[in-house]
Amino acid sequence: MKSLRALLLLLPMTASADPGAATRYLMNEPASMLDIGIVRIAQDIEVRRIYVAEQYAIATSTANVLVTTSADYSYDDDNVRIHFYIGTDSSRNAENGCRNLVADLGPALKSLVLVAFTHHGYTTSGYTEDLSEQIVRRTEILCWVRNLATEENVLYATSNLSDLKVSVTLESSDED
Repeated sequence: MKSLRALLLLLPMTASADPGAATRYLMNEPASMLDIGIVRIAQDIEVRRIYVAEQYAIATSTANVLVTTSADYSYDDDNVRIHFYIGTDSSRNAENGCRNLVADLGPALKSLVLVAFTHHGYTTSGYTEDLSEQIVRRTEILCWVRNLATEENVLYATSNLSDLKVSVTLESSDED
């Protein structure tokens, strides 16, 4: 009897559960090259987050800088957007900080976008280099600056990745 119990303990327990409706949907929904490209960009800029904070601090002579990042696609504007959200304890030189961010990271981000939306190791018959250039022209860098001390938005800067010209909208005129 003891050997039978021991044998039963060694037998694998076979219990299974089928995936629920939400899991089945996700398992059957394919990721597009747009999805994969956005994820690749988001991962890359997240790795650069600390560097961006350090460079912004140097450009603005500000000690405390927090940076969060994201990437997404705007259906309304047909644009890929690369976001840098900067929180700081001072509004001083915020425009200069965003301009330096674009000048510093722009070329690397352009190179990233050129390959982020492609297959690795092969191309499909419909892919052309012009498609990559079109995506670069449809990609924006956005720099949002918020003064954490006053809890006010300071400025919003945008730049198209193809020319890296920066457009700035001041949200607050406080200079501390």
